[in-house]
Amino acid sequence: MTPELSLLRFLLKHPSHVVEGLQVDPKPGRVFHISPDPKIKEFVPREIQRTMKGEDELVERVCTAQTLLDCFRGYGVALNDFVAEKAHCAGNNGWLGGYVIYGIDHQGCLIPSAKLCPISEWCDERWLVSHQCEKQAYPTEIVGKAFINRLSVKRDAEEKIIETELLLEILKGDLHFTPEIVLEKGFHCIRVGSLEKYVSGKDSTETFQHARLSQSDYLRQKDQHAELLSYESAHSTITHW
Repeated sequence: MTPELSLLRFLLKHPSHVVEGLQVDPKPGRVFHISPDPKIKEFVPREIQRTMKGEDELVERVCTAQTLLDCFRGYGVALNDFVAEKAHCAGNNGWLGGYVIYGIDHQGCLIPSAKLCPISEWCDERWLVSHQCEKQAYPTEIVGKAFINRLSVKRDAEEKIIETELLLEILKGDLHFTPEIVLEKGFHCIRVGSLEKYVSGKDSTETFQHARLSQSDYLRQKDQHAELLSYESAHSTITHW
């Protein structure tokens, strides 16, 4: 059975509003998921533990995205984690100070509409589901690490903007932070305006600043904020802002 047919068969087991709120994407690909848990060998679709108002709770799934920015927006509590120095989704693993970036290969997925998943209005989420077998396992690969280095608040006459500075170690090259910003293997610093506001780049005036970091600069700042977040050696050069 093709992925498209198995996904359709999976959908038809659900109520009509679920069928209408999900689009089948039968193309194989790779998606990403961030987690404070560094020991996940595979993901298995399950009931969602943390939902926002109006979000579907029927479909067992793994929530993923095609870009790292969408992963952070979908995670939703990264700024709270940083301020509280406690990961809201870490379970018994504790807070390492940052997040592991998992790459997950799939043979088809589902694209939720904003009606079924309100956050999809602001991030391009993908759902991995058990369409080929019950409790379908999706093996993972650690492709990077990330942590928040600092937050800064800018105010003008109309609004308050929280700028987030993210530091990332990319272990597998050519990862998309946004559709336009592609991260090569090495160390990176990205400043994002309004990460906490669920708006997409095309609908806002926010800008992204991206710079390459040396390994020593990355490790020095990691030791201040995410000293428990493990890393693997890599090499990169500094690029000025």
